[in-house]
Amino acid sequence: MANGRIFVVDDEVIISQDITVTLRKLGYDVVGSASTGQDAIDRVSELKPDLILMDIKLIGDIDGIEAANEIRSHNDIPVIFVSSYSDDQLLKRAKVAGPFGYILKPFDDRSLYAAIEMTLFKHGMEKKLRENAERYEMASRAGGIGIWDWDIESGDVFIDNNLKKMAGYSDNEIENSMNALYSLISVDDTDYFKNELQKSISKCLSNFEITHKLKHKDGSSLSMLARGKVYCGKGGKPTRVMCSDMDISRLTAIEKTLKKTVIKEIKQKEFFKAMFEKNIAGIIITEINGKITNSNKTFQKMLGYKAGDISGRFVYDLTHPEDIETAKNYFNEILVGYRNHFTMEARYLRKMGGYCWGKITVSLIYGVESSPANLLYIVEDIQRKKELEEQFQKKNREMNLILNSISACIWVLDNTGLIVNANKSAIENSGSTLDDLRGTPFSDVFTEVERAEIFDLIESGKPQTNLTLGRVMPSGETKHFRIDAIPYTDSSNGISGVVVYAYPVSDNSKHSLL
Repeated sequence: MANGRIFVVDDEVIISQDITVTLRKLGYDVVGSASTGQDAIDRVSELKPDLILMDIKLIGDIDGIEAANEIRSHNDIPVIFVSSYSDDQLLKRAKVAGPFGYILKPFDDRSLYAAIEMTLFKHGMEKKLRENAERYEMASRAGGIGIWDWDIESGDVFIDNNLKKMAGYSDNEIENSMNALYSLISVDDTDYFKNELQKSISKCLSNFEITHKLKHKDGSSLSMLARGKVYCGKGGKPTRVMCSDMDISRLTAIEKTLKKTVIKEIKQKEFFKAMFEKNIAGIIITEINGKITNSNKTFQKMLGYKAGDISGRFVYDLTHPEDIETAKNYFNEILVGYRNHFTMEARYLRKMGGYCWGKITVSLIYGVESSPANLLYIVEDIQRKKELEEQFQKKNREMNLILNSISACIWVLDNTGLIVNANKSAIENSGSTLDDLRGTPFSDVFTEVERAEIFDLIESGKPQTNLTLGRVMPSGETKHFRIDAIPYTDSSNGISGVVVYAYPVSDNSKHSLL
């Protein structure tokens, strides 16, 4: 877990609070915050934080750069500038303040974490370098730091033993000269190192940094950070260069790991973005109160909207009034923990009028500390399904009207001989209700029929006509019917059941069914 005492300076309260929450989540101790440059100067001197996150643009007479300059003149506290701006003039002013980092808004948690860790590490190493000679020597060995010193006027060069050891050499194997120093630098970086060093010397920079590879005797290499200072005499003539060379191989490895992680996360985000945008189902994301924050093109197309027409509206504004209450009841059950999602069919209002049916699945999305943050709606377009259902129901109603208009009693049996339907005449002549008859064996209704005979009829697949059967009515009276039995088939020509046409008759004669 990270550690460090951090002071936040930002004049936007919401952003300051958001940064504070992020820092604490990353394991840092936020010791205070300020919204103006003067307030930051006053409070930092008292709190002595390990690091300052400083917004450049601040309200008041003192901006972040001026505040950083004032703080650094009295306190040895590293500053990381945070800004939404990156113009050259602003960067030039920021550089003068000697910040340890510059982060552009908006930034992610990992970028912030990497910048803070690098800054705390660098500042810690700088502080060690300012210790007394003995402690500095111990710290340099422990931290992988080597020293070299070049007196430009005399040409004398000193390369300390620690730097030589880092390259795998003993003290007497490497002479004290710039050529010897250059020989320790990777061939790929030699020209770059020389050019950058010469630029720093020509400008007489009080602070310069050059990253390079240190060539080891065994053929391997170390990632190094050379940080130095150019001393100038009268007339600005360079006289001396002193430089510390720090092994940053571990930090480089961390940066590579972080970069790979970031790239992986970016790819994952791109994948989920593609899943979101190209999904055949409609998708919307709302706040807990139902306010829409995002929607995909499928959902927009279903209702005839554009993204800008939907974002910011409430999902219930797009829901058919007759379906809102049911959806709210389900949602309340989610909030109290009775369920973690729900599925229902609902109607959504089209922009140009009318509505379309959708099968929706709503789930909670959890945020920080496992608290509910958003709602995810997956909307399957079932408009065609509903239209087909309505057509089927209409056809079914029409068929029932036709069946009920026929004076004959009509019974529909399945392929096991059970009654699945009957028309109005059949129900009236049975003395029972359709609910009572449905699922009843036909042999129970017409007691003169053996159930085995029904199976034989179904298996034969042949119509039987002009039969007479009796049924004992609830009153005890036996009523006789003339019967025509016709098997019907399914789409694969298999026998699905039998349609029985029955006409009441007064003739008491009886015939076998088969």
